[in-house]
Amino acid sequence: MTTSGIIASRYARALLLYVQETGEGARVAEQAERLERALSEVPEMVRLLDDPEAAAAPRKMELLWTALGADAMAPSLEKFLRLVMEKGRTAQLRLMLHDYIDAWNRSQHVLHAQLRAVTQPDEAFLERIRELVRKQTGCETVIHLTLDPGLIGGFVFEIEDWTLDASAARQLRRIRRQFIENNRRIV
Repeated sequence: MTTSGIIASRYARALLLYVQETGEGARVAEQAERLERALSEVPEMVRLLDDPEAAAAPRKMELLWTALGADAMAPSLEKFLRLVMEKGRTAQLRLMLHDYIDAWNRSQHVLHAQLRAVTQPDEAFLERIRELVRKQTGCETVIHLTLDPGLIGGFVFEIEDWTLDASAARQLRRIRRQFIENNRRIV
């Protein structure tokens, strides 16, 4: 883990402990997701937040409030963001938010998974996946679906650091590799 990763995880852990005291964990997690998405979609925001020459802390907070839209920022999150700015750690803010969201979800026994498929899978298939994960981990699973025609058929399921690639594209690549290996031996 890099130094910035260690810093981010420590700040995220501290935020998790703090929101468990204040009872604002779910609200902060939802707002952290929106802020993380804004920081990833608008890289200019990160530059403005990290630039000591750019704007004063009140203007930077205003930028973050704007990213949340009409929703009022949770006091716990506002206090956390002010601390991050005060300590000059805004360059790691996106990673801190990401780590906090992961830590919050784990504390609530919820895992987020990615499912890439060619077509919309039926609900019975999704429920079988959720049940399998529930049996293995004891956690509920939120599945984020992405339609990907490049898979040709099948699906790719990713959860934490585990991937199940059951796509036709993968099978074709495997067959191609086997064919090449077998033909090298003949020649």
